[in-house]
Amino acid sequence: MWARHARTRATIPLDATPAPFDGNLLVIETEADGVPIVRHFDPLLDIEIARAAQETRLRRAHFVTCPNASTHRRKR
Repeated sequence: MWARHARTRATIPLDATPAPFDGNLLVIETEADGVPIVRHFDPLLDIEIARAAQETRLRRAHFVTCPNASTHRRKR
């Protein structure tokens, strides 16, 4: 699943399955073209948002779970 970061506007891969307990990205809206907009989630600061969203909008960046993540990362 692809999403766009709210601040940087970078396109990032997400795991399609919600991650209600360990997600680090929160889907905050969906653009007209169907691409979700996400922002980083801080559980200490945003617990009310997570509760209001019933945590179903929390996702993990696919780089966290992908066994081939190192081959897809850009070199800095």
